[in-house]
Amino acid sequence: MKKLFNKENKPKKLRNKALFKRGGYAIALTAIVIVGAIVLNILVGALSERFHLTFDLTSDKINSASEENIEYIKGIKEKVTISLLSNEDDYASYMDYYAQNLFMAQDSTGEYYNQTVRLLNQYADYNENITVKFVDPQEPEFAEVQSKYASEDFVYGDILVETTFKGENNADITRHKVLSYSDIYNLSDESGMAGYGYGYYTVSGSNLETVLTSAIASVTSTETKTLAYLKSVSSDGAFTALRKILELNNYVIVEVNDEFITKLPENIDGIILVAPKRDLTGAELDVINKYLKNDGKLGGSFIYFASIASPSMPNFNEFLIEWGIKQGSGMLFETNKNYLLSETQPSTLAVLPTANAIFGSNKYFICSNNVPFEITETVNNLCKVTALANTSDGVAIAPVNAEATWSGAQSAEKKSFPVILMSETQNFVDNVQMKSYVMAFSSFDLINESWLNEESLNNLDSVLGVTAKATGMADTSIVFTPKTIETDNYYSKVTATKTTIIRVIFQYTLPVLLLALAVYVFIRRKNK
Repeated sequence: MKKLFNKENKPKKLRNKALFKRGGYAIALTAIVIVGAIVLNILVGALSERFHLTFDLTSDKINSASEENIEYIKGIKEKVTISLLSNEDDYASYMDYYAQNLFMAQDSTGEYYNQTVRLLNQYADYNENITVKFVDPQEPEFAEVQSKYASEDFVYGDILVETTFKGENNADITRHKVLSYSDIYNLSDESGMAGYGYGYYTVSGSNLETVLTSAIASVTSTETKTLAYLKSVSSDGAFTALRKILELNNYVIVEVNDEFITKLPENIDGIILVAPKRDLTGAELDVINKYLKNDGKLGGSFIYFASIASPSMPNFNEFLIEWGIKQGSGMLFETNKNYLLSETQPSTLAVLPTANAIFGSNKYFICSNNVPFEITETVNNLCKVTALANTSDGVAIAPVNAEATWSGAQSAEKKSFPVILMSETQNFVDNVQMKSYVMAFSSFDLINESWLNEESLNNLDSVLGVTAKATGMADTSIVFTPKTIETDNYYSKVTATKTTIIRVIFQYTLPVLLLALAVYVFIRRKNK
């Protein structure tokens, strides 16, 4: 029996009704998608006003805070106010004017200055305890800031970080730190003439993330350690990179500039000597020993970075022997190719921490031009000496500055040498164990800026770990290292024109195309 209805003989009215029904579903679905896209755009726009919803698309995440930094920011429990001494909208243009006049520096595109405003605002997005303010120097609020911190010489563009907490007797205590232009921006002299007063320095990078989070840690931290740097005895520039990192990590550095050391600053937590350029006198060493012994109370520390370029130092070597450390002459020379960066540089060693290391990482660290250290006995065994890092057992002692082709390499005695030594002595004062430390590094190259900034190496961890142990600095959840943010990033590439194009494509073009496609499908099905 023939079917009453099939595709050929179905009444036209019913066919149209079915087509309309299917087409209506397509149109309804398209409408839902369009409405959803519009609602999503509105929702994202609203949320972005309250939360940090931008994305850094650079491979090195140079345009945003690191994950470790973000977690630290989120954990701040104290109320912190960050004030940029500028009008928010005019910061870039005004900063360029002031920078040229005050610092002989310029950012030709203004991108670094715009970047500062963007990154500052991120801090408030990550933690509601952090408030970001823009204090226009032309407004009365700026005068209030100047009055509150009369000892500070504020200039346009400074960043003031401050917090207030309860101290003894429930009294309010305010702590603050000021970040200046030179703290925030890196400057380069491309012409070579700016240093002579001709031309301008060029802004080549921003340190904002590191110095700002470090400033927050500084004002909110309950602990700060003070180190006396023996500048008059140390080699020029040898301490520069490490000093920057120590200051970022809440150490205060005071310089001892006297030609001969007759006294040390009061209330210090340690002494630092880097690549000494002369031997210390007996009187100077008496001052250091007096500090370390502290009338039997101990509690001091001495951190030493050796140099093969230092002259003969019999007095200082005798001081080290008293602490169980023997410093020899010559230079460590690696013959095991597995521990070399390059066969042409056998004086540059790859070193691993020992099992007794006080820093957590087991990564290699790199240092070159190491003096030979040995552990030796002390009088009455008053000191316990521990090797924190050793070379391989294929190292020989070569003449200073020996070339890779040094003929004595094959016949020389080879063994493992310590490159970081920790000597400690202890005493009990009122039933409390007190200690003093001497920490010795076999080369100041270990604190070379390149090695310290290389995350794959252990140089930074080892130095900060040793310094924290020597001074009693509490362990913190974050280590601050210099991080330069450059402008070759997502924000600088996405111009206003490109942003408009992207908006038109996603907000208008795609929805219209979807709607047109739905209408086309509806008409095609209707006419079948």
